[in-house]
Amino acid sequence: MKKILIYENENEIQGAINGIQSVCFPAIEKVIKQYEGFNLGEMTSELLTDALFNNSTEIEKLFTQQAEADTATVRNPVLRQNLFNGIKEAIIEFRLSANSLTALCDRNLLKLVTIEGNAPVLADANLDKLKEMHRTYITPEEAEFYELHKKAAKALNDLFVNMKSSLVSHDILRVFVLTDGEISVPKTGINYQYFLNKEAVSE
Repeated sequence: MKKILIYENENEIQGAINGIQSVCFPAIEKVIKQYEGFNLGEMTSELLTDALFNNSTEIEKLFTQQAEADTATVRNPVLRQNLFNGIKEAIIEFRLSANSLTALCDRNLLKLVTIEGNAPVLADANLDKLKEMHRTYITPEEAEFYELHKKAAKALNDLFVNMKSSLVSHDILRVFVLTDGEISVPKTGINYQYFLNKEAVSE
């Protein structure tokens, strides 16, 4: 179904971008640095996803396979066991660092981060996804009501033009009555001077 964009919250979008760049990126860079210590090559987007959302299962498998190859010639069983114990400790430490990211950064934002050149980036395609998270749409069927809604808001702004800086929701409610499903002006009227001079009174 076709959607009609009516609002894009630019402040929230920029806030999310700033959070990704100032908080998520530095934390991810630390995880990349730890991964480099495993000598398994460069970090990839797929491996970052594994580290953040799959408890580093694939990374542990790769590290273990590499360790087995590196220690294939070690004959001493005690030394071999010590080496593998060190591997386990390294994986545990790596997992702790990766898991701490999901507490530090919003999971939905972390999913938008990819790896290019062994560094975290927010690719254009994912930037569009980020913007989409902060957009409001209506359906074509809702469009007519939306236009009426905007007209009603404009009419209310015109009505309360003299008291914009001091207007509260109670003021809006008190100038109308609802009778049998119809909104109307109170038959007995209201204190119009209050609204005409509200700015002066508030000063």
